[in-house]
Amino acid sequence: EEARPALRQAAPKRSTRTCRVCGQRLPVKTSPPADQHDDQLESWLLPKYKATFWQLLILGQLGANVSSPAIYKACLRAFRFQDPKGNFTHYEGDTASAGLGGTITGLIVAALLRMGWDYDANLRKAILTLEQSATRVGGWFFDVKPLAAESSAIHYKQIERLIYPLEAFAEIPADQWTASLRSLVDRVVQFLLEQLPQLYQIEKYHYLSFPYLLNHDLLRLLLVLTKLGY
Repeated sequence: EEARPALRQAAPKRSTRTCRVCGQRLPVKTSPPADQHDDQLESWLLPKYKATFWQLLILGQLGANVSSPAIYKACLRAFRFQDPKGNFTHYEGDTASAGLGGTITGLIVAALLRMGWDYDANLRKAILTLEQSATRVGGWFFDVKPLAAESSAIHYKQIERLIYPLEAFAEIPADQWTASLRSLVDRVVQFLLEQLPQLYQIEKYHYLSFPYLLNHDLLRLLLVLTKLGY
C-alpha cells in the first residue's frame, strides 16, 4: 500500500473563450442542471442567443410588454446584473466588465424601455453612466471628438459601438432629456453622419436583418437617427 502512488484528485479543467459581445477573454462555464434556466449559474449572456439578455433584446423588438407576468419577471431579473454605478455587466456582482457598458447597457436599456419598463431610478443611473463614460478617453471604446478630428477613416467596428448607447437614448421619454445629453447626442450623431460615405462602401451594411442584436446595417442606423429626431 505504501508503494502505491498516491491518488490525486484531478483539478477541474478551466479554459477561456472570447466573448463575441465585447472580445473579452472569459472562463468557460459548466452547463447548468436541466431544470434551471440556461444562464442561471452566473452569466445572463451565455449561452449566446438563448440566455436572458438575448431573449429580452428580441422581445423588445417584437412588441412584447411588461404587462405580461412572465416578461415582467424576466425584466426584473436583468437588474441582478447591474452594478452600483449603473452598468449592466456579464455576471452578477461583476466589476471587470463594467467598462463594456456602452454595449451591454445600451442594448438592454433600449429593450426595457421598448417593453414599457418605467424610466425609473435604475435606468436613469444607467443612462447617466453612459453619458459620463462618453466624456472620458476610451468611453464607448474610443473618444469620438479627437478621432473624428484626426481622420475620417475610422474602423467600422468603432462606429458600431456608438449605435448601442444611441439606441438607449432614443427610447428615453422626450420630457426626460437634459441639455447635456442632447449636446452629447448631437456631437456623436454629427460624427456618424460624417462617416456615412465610408459605411456605404461596406458590403455587410447593405444586407438588412431582423431582429437587431449585435448586427448592423444602414437601416438600423437610419432608424436610430430618425428616432432621435434627425
